[in-house]
Amino acid sequence: TFSNKAAAELVDRLQRAGVKGASEIWAGTFHAFGLEFLRKYYQHFGVAQDVSVADKLTQLTLTAKALANVQLECYRRTDDPYEWLQPVLDTVLRVKEELVSIDDYLAKSLAVAVDDEQRATFRDVAMVARAYEGALAKAGMVDFVDLVAQPAMAIADERALYAEIADGYEHVLVDEFQDLTSAMLTLTSQLTANASLWVVGDVRQAIYHWRG
Repeated sequence: TFSNKAAAELVDRLQRAGVKGASEIWAGTFHAFGLEFLRKYYQHFGVAQDVSVADKLTQLTLTAKALANVQLECYRRTDDPYEWLQPVLDTVLRVKEELVSIDDYLAKSLAVAVDDEQRATFRDVAMVARAYEGALAKAGMVDFVDLVAQPAMAIADERALYAEIADGYEHVLVDEFQDLTSAMLTLTSQLTANASLWVVGDVRQAIYHWRG
């Protein structure tokens, strides 16, 4: 589900209803699941077992420092990065949610660019993305998108290595299904490859409907 409160209420209601084994049910957010996953298999992701998650301020600070020696085309070094960097990072995170690599993003963007200015902007976004990912890796941190995207891709690539968790469920219930990102959908698909899937959703309540 999408909130810790909802997860706690789910388990509480099952326990109060006298459902057998209710206390053994894992209930939580996609991000909580991902954090547990990364901490269990930390050695495969190049992070510490107590890996930290970078919030927006940390993301901005790390990236701004990493850009000190990066030559950009549209975003001049003399500009205050805190005025333009957040929208660019939002784009970078959106691309990660779609499980699209930086190289693929750049290639597809350049293919539809209408002029030199737009092409330069796309190249800058890719440069920022690389600087951001490098800064995160150097700090040994992940962001909130990584918490879902990295487990999803890891299980898809090397399922046997993560079978204890990937194949550890008989039934999976996903709430607010209409709001799942591509990374969340991929993770759900991987976790239900050998399990039954139940979903609850309402397209009229979709918080991302404006994305198309």
